[in-house]
Amino acid sequence: MSKKGEGELNRLTIPAETQPQGIEQGVTQRAKLGVNHRVKHGVKATASVRAFPRKRASRLILTAAAPSPNPCLSCADTPCCKRLPLERIEVRSRADLETLRKYLLHRWFEVGLKDDGTWMLFYQRPCRNLDPRSGLCAVHGTLQKPWTCKEYPSHHCWYQRVFRTEQCLEFIRFDARRIAILLEMVSYDADTGEIADVPSWEEMIRIFASCPLDDPSTRAPGGARKEFRFPVPPPQKERHLALFEFRQNFPGVRILRGKRAWVTVVETYEA
Repeated sequence: MSKKGEGELNRLTIPAETQPQGIEQGVTQRAKLGVNHRVKHGVKATASVRAFPRKRASRLILTAAAPSPNPCLSCADTPCCKRLPLERIEVRSRADLETLRKYLLHRWFEVGLKDDGTWMLFYQRPCRNLDPRSGLCAVHGTLQKPWTCKEYPSHHCWYQRVFRTEQCLEFIRFDARRIAILLEMVSYDADTGEIADVPSWEEMIRIFASCPLDDPSTRAPGGARKEFRFPVPPPQKERHLALFEFRQNFPGVRILRGKRAWVTVVETYEA
C-alpha cells in the first residue's frame, strides 16, 4: 500500500463537515448496521429488489479438461479493471429511481440491473495498475498484484459477460437517459410513491436496445468537483483490508477510517 494510502487509512475520525449530504444519506444510515452488515465481492449485500422482475438467463459454462492459461493475459478490453463496484442499492419507489438518475448526472458513475432484481452502482475509471499501452495489468504475476484480483474467478468472468456490449440478457446497463425512460414505464402507488408495477425483463431489453449509452467519462465537462461517500463495515479479516487497498488503486478513490464504519470516498464532477 502506498504511503498516501496508509495516511488515509490511519485517519481515526471523519470530520463533521465532510459527512454525507443529500442522496448519500441513505447509504450512511445503512452503515449503522455495523459488522453484521454482510459484504460480498466487495459490495454491501442488501436485500434484493423485489419490485423488479427476476429473469434468469440460461448460461453455458464450459469446464476445461486441463488448466488453461489465465484469460487476463489476453483480455483486450479489461472491463473488470475499469470498474469499481461501489454499492448494491434498494429500489422500491420513484424516489429511489430518481436517486439513481442523480448519480448518473455525475462523471464516471454507471448503474446496472441484474436479472435477479439487484441494482448495482459502479465507478468507471481504469485501475492505476492497468497499462494504457498494452491494456494489460502491469503487476499481473507479481507480488504487487492485489489479493482481490488474485482471488477473482477469471475463467468465468462476470464482467466480460455483461460489459463487453451495451446489451446483455442477464444485465441491463443504465445512464441518465435510460433511467428517465424507465421512470415513465413504471407504475407507482398514488399515495406512497412505492413501485406498484414494472415492465417485464423482455420489454426492458427490447426498449433499451434502441437507446445507446453515453460515456460516463465525458459527463459534466467543466462541472463542479464533488465527492460521494460510501460507508462499509469495519474490516474483520485480512482480506477485507486487502479489498480497501484494492479500491485505492482506482484514481479518485480514497479510504477514510471511522469508529463505526470505514468510508470509500469517490471523486466526481456534477453537471
